Amino acid sequence: GTRDVVLFAGQRHNVHNYFPQARIIPMRGLGHVPMSDDPERIAQIIDTSAARSFAREKRLGSLRDKNGER
Repeated sequence: GTRDVVLFAGQRHNVHNYFPQARIIPMRGLGHVPMSDDPERIAQIIDTSAARSFAREKRLGSLRDKNGER
């Protein structure tokens, strides 16, 4: 979060170099343990991310099936 005193906002791009598939979501007012600061918001972010991931995999799976891949 923007109030993180362990991983500063300017460092998030360094972390992204190690995890290029990760989505960086700046969270205003939250600290280093955002799930403790705002559990409902974090749960919503996880739910949304999981739904997007499952939808993407479903689309890719359909394409693979059409192309005879598996």
